[in-house]
Amino acid sequence: QRGGGAGFFDDFRPLTEVDAFLDELVARRPDLASRFEIGTSIEGRPIWGIRITSPSEACRPAFALNGVTHAREWLTVMNVLYLAEQLIDGYGVDQEISDAVDRVEWLIIPVLNPDGYEYSWTTDRFWRHNRRPGGGVDLNRNYSVHFQPGGSHGPSPFSEPETAALRDHVLSNARVRGHNDTHSFSDLVLFPWAYLTAPCPDHDEFQALGDAMVDRIDAANGGDSGWVAGPGSTTLYRFAGGSIDWFYAEANALSFLYELRGGRFD
Repeated sequence: QRGGGAGFFDDFRPLTEVDAFLDELVARRPDLASRFEIGTSIEGRPIWGIRITSPSEACRPAFALNGVTHAREWLTVMNVLYLAEQLIDGYGVDQEISDAVDRVEWLIIPVLNPDGYEYSWTTDRFWRHNRRPGGGVDLNRNYSVHFQPGGSHGPSPFSEPETAALRDHVLSNARVRGHNDTHSFSDLVLFPWAYLTAPCPDHDEFQALGDAMVDRIDAANGGDSGWVAGPGSTTLYRFAGGSIDWFYAEANALSFLYELRGGRFD
């Protein structure tokens, strides 16, 4: 039975339980955390996020993370919510976590695609797109950089309220300097370009950061975990209208896409 288990992270959680957990996290540390809404989905569901940072007047960079771009990738919502919980519960206990909360404004959106996520629970476990009539749009093909019109990409860049809401929220905050679009599965740390096979202007910095991320994953798993870091186009496959290309080219953010581990969606 999905949604079972005594602890929140013992199983996957439906949308109503995700929303309730956001409230619980805020209640634990209202001095650190608050909920925010970036907009609504095509079916009118709110797209919620949680902001985590320590109370201070200091200007600090912001890091935006989102899960569930693709509805069937349930692991992503649990991953980003686990990060949110660690930031909140670890503050004042773990020095590395405390430093991260003091130095960064964390903007965590666990379910960017609430309609698709709900549909994957109630009707079609392997549904990928949003719920636009006619088969939906793949939200990670709907950003404006390297956009290819037609089909599941949508009729135009940011035609979907979910991607438009994330765009507007990010562009309204000039301090966003980092981004992670969390997906599953493949054990990959991807960065721009997703569409072009030529290296992006900051390839060396991206590669060094990606390799450092893989090193941390290896260390946490006691050795070689099999993760690989590299440009999306050459490490996975070319795809147009992706989030990482837009965040890098238009939002001036170091943008990564994680393909979490696993071998299936169910």
